[in-house]
Amino acid sequence: RRRGLFRSCRRTDNDRQMRSSAEKMRGTAGRIARYIFWYSLLAVGSSIVAAEERMIGVLTPLLEMGLEPRLEGRITAIHVRIGDVVDEGTLIAELDDELARQELAQAIARMEATQAELELARTELRVAREILRRRLRLIEQQAVSQESVYEAERDVALATAEVDQAQARVNQQAATVEQQRTQLRHTRLLAPFAGTVAERYSNPGESSGPGRPIVRLISNVSLRVRFAAPVERAAELVPERKLRIFVGQFDVELHGKISQVGSEVDPASGMIICEGIVDPPGNWSDSPLVGQTVRVQL
Repeated sequence: RRRGLFRSCRRTDNDRQMRSSAEKMRGTAGRIARYIFWYSLLAVGSSIVAAEERMIGVLTPLLEMGLEPRLEGRITAIHVRIGDVVDEGTLIAELDDELARQELAQAIARMEATQAELELARTELRVAREILRRRLRLIEQQAVSQESVYEAERDVALATAEVDQAQARVNQQAATVEQQRTQLRHTRLLAPFAGTVAERYSNPGESSGPGRPIVRLISNVSLRVRFAAPVERAAELVPERKLRIFVGQFDVELHGKISQVGSEVDPASGMIICEGIVDPPGNWSDSPLVGQTVRVQL
């Protein structure tokens, strides 16, 4: 009996110890669970606050242009496709330049002819001056008449006038040559700034001219951001206010400043529409940033 009673007491003590250990473990697990819950709640709250501080916007090009030729002509070649990134001065397209080359050659030929006439007039002026000089020396010796001196002076005046007229014709032809050279240069369409070809409107063989662009070029370096801000933050929306711009797709952060604030609330969204100038994106200038949805933070 004593042995049975002793064993029963030992089992009772072991059960108590096991229940106590289990209760301690449950208490510790509960505290850990509560810690995790509150930590998660704080983290979510922080992310919500941060998200609320960021406003939705979109990146648009500060520079964009439809590239059109300055003269009428047939397109012979287009050297770019949609999405191509080009540097300033890149050859975009070419027009048929045969007529422009012919007109330039004719203008150069006319200018060379007037230059020859100018050289002849200058030679005649030199001769007329030499004759006058001799007659003035001879009249001192009374070897020629005064009338012959008058004739020599008249010849010098006429030759001088002819030189002036020939020089004017040369200047006029030189201006025509430069104009024809400019026309020839205009058959080559060059990129006025570095950017990306956003659209292409024409194909080789088609005609083009002023008012009919061949491609549309947008800048990846000069960007602006348009974003909507809640009315409650109107007091913070002032020009030159610095901006942080987050492009989620590329995991990149840009910087800029507010350039323009809407004077009234947009009736459709109930927000204030703002614009900002984006600092040059540096290494991201070759990425297609235009049109990307961004988050803007003051």
